[in-house]
Amino acid sequence: MRPVRSPRPVAAFKPGLSKAEGEAARMVLAGGWAGSGIYVRLFERRLADAAGVPYAHAVTSATAALHLALKVLEVEGGEVITTPLTSPATNHAILHNRAVPVFCDVEEKTGNLDPLRVEQALGPRTRAIIAVHFNGLPAEMNALRALARRRGVPLVEDAGAALPLGGLYRGRPLGSLGDIAAFSFSRKIFSTLDGGAVLHRRRAWSGRLSRLRNLGQKEAGGAEERSRGLTEAGFPYRLNDVAAAMGLSQFERWEKTSARLAKLDRMFRAGLAGPAVLEFPAAPAHSVRSLSCFPVRVRSGKRALREFLRSREIMTDDWIYPNHLFPLYKPWRRRLPAAEKLARELVYLPFYPGLTDAEAGRVLDAVREFARGGRTRKPSA
Repeated sequence: MRPVRSPRPVAAFKPGLSKAEGEAARMVLAGGWAGSGIYVRLFERRLADAAGVPYAHAVTSATAALHLALKVLEVEGGEVITTPLTSPATNHAILHNRAVPVFCDVEEKTGNLDPLRVEQALGPRTRAIIAVHFNGLPAEMNALRALARRRGVPLVEDAGAALPLGGLYRGRPLGSLGDIAAFSFSRKIFSTLDGGAVLHRRRAWSGRLSRLRNLGQKEAGGAEERSRGLTEAGFPYRLNDVAAAMGLSQFERWEKTSARLAKLDRMFRAGLAGPAVLEFPAAPAHSVRSLSCFPVRVRSGKRALREFLRSREIMTDDWIYPNHLFPLYKPWRRRLPAAEKLARELVYLPFYPGLTDAEAGRVLDAVREFARGGRTRKPSA
């Protein structure tokens, strides 16, 4: 009797890469140049056009993007209002700029900064507000922008948890909603393996950002000309042409990628509409969520759900941890009940363009079985 084969594991995440990105990388390498050149400039143009802003600066990561964004905003010595529900990169950038993070609680329904809490946190030392689009859901930018303008401080848009196309807030694309924005292209569906970008509208910032990502030097001209403008220490943050070519390839395929993500999103919403123990993302009428992930909120039994799915060879993610609870941020720790509760309850289901209908069906069947109380049953052979 032949042994029963176990089902192939369903990965928690895979970037949206294809053979096309491999071919794009090969083409750049075959040309004998892998530094920052024409492909980076073309990629920056596509990013800027997608957001509807004039300037985009491609860099090595979202951490680099946020570091430089806060650098040009000159927050050093002040306070930056921020969220605990984000990648540590967001708040590390504040520390890299020798500023103090002021953690604010979030709206429990969305996970985004609560404008009422932000208003209470504003003070004479506030230098900026960082708004993260948590799980790709746009933050309440109108309310946050009004608070920022009233205080006379810039609003930074951290779109690292979103995609460069698809998300909308009151009809406007993500990346165009604050004074300056940062994107991530690292462990994301839209991936350049590693990478990020700073987007903005101010010509005065453009030259400085270009120099800061290039060790403080100008990016064009001979060695003497480049060094003549070196007046502050910059960083090795330039994206390379191989990564940029991979990004350009994904822009070309985005219509197909977007359609696939939209289909998976519909499948998951329809398939999980019944179980009362689960909640999933719901965007307000004025917003369109960027389909960068599919989180479900489990009011009780988060660990049990993850273990149950793992027993069926279905992997999940649990990437979010409230930043204010990290030992590094203990000096600025405060009680933030909504953020802490959400982090205890969120599970990220497999969600990426390469997820097949059959794999999505396996995920849905297993989650529904768990919700019906089958969490203690062993998978059938």
